[in-house]
Amino acid sequence: TGPTPRFVTSIDAQTASKALSIAIRVGTAIMDSLTALASALEVADHESLVSSDTALTTLSGTRISRVNIHAEASVLLEKIDTLVAANTFHNSNFISSTSGNIFIQTSRYGGGVEIVPQPLDAEGLGLSDLSLLSAVEIDRGIAAVSEALFRVGSRVSNLEVLQRNLGQLDAPGQALSRAIAHGGNTLPRGSLVDLVG
Repeated sequence: TGPTPRFVTSIDAQTASKALSIAIRVGTAIMDSLTALASALEVADHESLVSSDTALTTLSGTRISRVNIHAEASVLLEKIDTLVAANTFHNSNFISSTSGNIFIQTSRYGGGVEIVPQPLDAEGLGLSDLSLLSAVEIDRGIAAVSEALFRVGSRVSNLEVLQRNLGQLDAPGQALSRAIAHGGNTLPRGSLVDLVG
């Protein structure tokens, strides 16, 4: 009995760096998609534009209505969830709300850092129950998408910082490993500074 221990997966720094590169690209695409959704919600917030009397259509001939905007938003969120799920590497996912913490091994001696995922899926962004069929729901949707955009921006920034720092953390450990492997009696100056243990 007692609390369930948190789920932690372990990956090496090289795999983590690749996963982070893709996660950052996915995050940027999600931000662009949510920006487009925010624009559609601004249109849906104007009764005169979504009224059946107006009968405005898009270039593809689809009528502009709250029902159509709701349907497009649902498809968009499904695609976002699919993108996020595809970002799984060795059972770890930096951008999924269902992923456990990730331990990145930064040296071959067991040193590393434990990372909390930065969820970019619909659940992690607070958009899983998004409904856009009434004026009240549109107002709530505008606020929810605005908050989600803020979260995406902040979380992508966190991923970028992690990727930069991961490269910096890896270099001293590599220098030390090379020196030990070659059996040198002396280490390059500064080899033992800022090692992660």
